Amino acid sequence: MKIGRNEKCWCGSGKKFKHCHYGREKEQPFSKGEAIGESKKIGARKCCYVPEELKGECDKKIINAHTISKSGSLKEIADTTNHVLGLKIDLANLFKHKGKLVPERMGINQASTFTGFCAKHDKELFSCIED
Repeated sequence: MKIGRNEKCWCGSGKKFKHCHYGREKEQPFSKGEAIGESKKIGARKCCYVPEELKGECDKKIINAHTISKSGSLKEIADTTNHVLGLKIDLANLFKHKGKLVPERMGINQASTFTGFCAKHDKELFSCIED
């Protein structure tokens, strides 16, 4: 069955086929290295993940927000070099482990933080827990 250019795309994006997947079969596929590079760029982006209506209040300084307490939790289960087992979910590791998520050693600083909030919103959201 052929999809018309002006019909909704088969992928469910809601866009017209001509603005979405039309002509993709003629494009050169990404190499494994290119795909991993793009994945690393996406994973390294820093932005505040608050709802759109709060983005105007952001102070633009993205910080390493803590997802879990280092002193209260991670240090208790860390080895003598302050490493724990954690999941590094990125394309490179998925290729490396043939699509399986395999726990790897990581420092407690890396295991406990992510770059998902500006300083203002991190404080507003988590002060009730941290303070």
